[in-house]
Amino acid sequence: MKEECVYELEPSRSRRQTCQVQTARSAIQTSPVSAGETLAEEPSVTAILDTVELIDPHLRNEDSQAVAYMHKCKILARAIKAQRAPSWPCPPTTDLPTRELADKLIDLYLQTIESVYHIVHIPTFREQYAALWASSEPKSDQAFIVQLKLVLALGAVTYDDDFSLRIQAIRWIYEAQTFLSEPIFKSRLRIQTLQTRILLVLAEELVDVGGDSVWISAGSLIRTAITMGLHRDPSHLPKMEPCTGEMRRRLWNTILEVSLQVSIAKGCPPLISSGDFDTQGPSNLEDEYLTAHPADVSYESNNSVNRRNLIANALRLTFPVRLKVVKLLNGLESGGGTYEDALKLDAEVRTAFKELRRNLQACRTDNDLQSSKRPNFAIQVLDVIMHRYLSSLHMPFFGISLHESAYAFSRKVVIDTAVKIWCATWPSTSINSADIPGTTTADEDNLFPRFVSNSSGFFRTVAVQAASVISAELIAQVQEDQGLNPTPLRRDLLSVVEEAKTWHLRTIQSGETSAKGHLLATWMAAQLEGLRKGLDRDQLGRFLVEAAERSGEISLPILEGLERTTRVGDMRQGVNGMGTPVAEGRSDILPGLTGEWDFTMPDAIFTDSDGSPDWSFGVGTMQGLSFW
Repeated sequence: MKEECVYELEPSRSRRQTCQVQTARSAIQTSPVSAGETLAEEPSVTAILDTVELIDPHLRNEDSQAVAYMHKCKILARAIKAQRAPSWPCPPTTDLPTRELADKLIDLYLQTIESVYHIVHIPTFREQYAALWASSEPKSDQAFIVQLKLVLALGAVTYDDDFSLRIQAIRWIYEAQTFLSEPIFKSRLRIQTLQTRILLVLAEELVDVGGDSVWISAGSLIRTAITMGLHRDPSHLPKMEPCTGEMRRRLWNTILEVSLQVSIAKGCPPLISSGDFDTQGPSNLEDEYLTAHPADVSYESNNSVNRRNLIANALRLTFPVRLKVVKLLNGLESGGGTYEDALKLDAEVRTAFKELRRNLQACRTDNDLQSSKRPNFAIQVLDVIMHRYLSSLHMPFFGISLHESAYAFSRKVVIDTAVKIWCATWPSTSINSADIPGTTTADEDNLFPRFVSNSSGFFRTVAVQAASVISAELIAQVQEDQGLNPTPLRRDLLSVVEEAKTWHLRTIQSGETSAKGHLLATWMAAQLEGLRKGLDRDQLGRFLVEAAERSGEISLPILEGLERTTRVGDMRQGVNGMGTPVAEGRSDILPGLTGEWDFTMPDAIFTDSDGSPDWSFGVGTMQGLSFW
């Protein structure tokens, strides 16, 4: 968005800085993320805009390293992304990691993604996988190899804390994209291809390959499934094998969940309504039982003593009310809804949440219930998902709740859910330590926190927003206090403000290329500290500039290390990120780093290469993040 500056002529640097701040605010105020709300009404965004206005005079009147640091970080981020990306098209190969590593990645996939989103028939998948290694002939089943590599890519997300297999995962995703982009349609309308498409959508989101196109891909996924008739329950279709019918139910259930997840994450309307399908939820039958006792499988029987699919079924029972939430927030007709609408849906979500908890009791043994260990990955995912929907309902009213007591309930819900989400995504928080003294963290307990910090998309967004609204809440408490003594603040909330900075650094170390998250967390922590110290507006502005410089000093070396690592790996492959030969001894991988720094803070931090404001805590568009 471009705006005409109305100021008197002055040196170009300061004039452009002032104009950029105005342009950023104007763009935020006129860029809706749903029919009834705008980003400017989101309290953490308002705090960011206020911060920009506070520091702008100090950046114009004195030389600051903050702008240089942030611009260097942006250049490094673009270089890293370019080096990671293989050439296009990227034809699938038969190359696989070692058997030991592949086994580990498959196990991680089964413990994480497959435990929530049932996609593959595990016995069949393992049989094909074993045959692949046992065969002395060249690997010829390209469709299965592509599917296998997507499973490996999803398992790589939780392989280690540093996401050391990120570059390999990106290549595997590119190979799948190339394979599925071939101009063949009817022959691809098969269960195996649909499974691969689901895996690809999840991998694109979690490994940050698809960007905003993930929502588009989810729409294509729904239409493909409808074309194949998955929206009709097998009991209404011509007779088929019970195992086939059960897999159709499972895949449709997963597609519904993926569609709803990307809709709320991207701030886009859902692509499905309850009247568009009649497919029931999957049965509770184990995969092994489906193949060993096919005659005992009934379309009508959906209750079994087997436990494996209880997670998916429990989540499916909450689908109708969660669909209502997304339609209220992102639908055109609802206009964002009224407060009464939100309170009514709040009651429905809580009822569904209670029923979900009751259903999940069967998933936990007596030892689990008595143990101080955290629940398994799938239960943690469901807990965060449900808290996300509760928070989303009240987020549009959080800003006004800071000033009007009539919305105090929304303020409480947003903060309470944010604390619970933070405890799940950052287990080393002092809040958990205070609640469960003496607990230790096993590697399997770390899967969900590692999944959140290493991945992108829905769950990363949830963690970022949880920390942001807690910071906004504390800043508001200090600003509204009229007492003579310092404002007493909750210790658990204060710990989140500081821990958020550490968490954002952790995400950069695991491969996140944007330093904006750490910068904004540092700014909000500094603003809170400055307000508690009683700094005036001018002093607070200087204090925030110093905080930005400290953030750059910390983030820049980490990104430089990432760039060196990806460049070395890229040169070993013989091509750079654009698919062209890498010149030996090349030293201009980051052009402009040693040039003259004529940048502005808003330019360097809040705009992408096209000049449009980028508030999605990463390189992307405004649509890249829903603040609900």
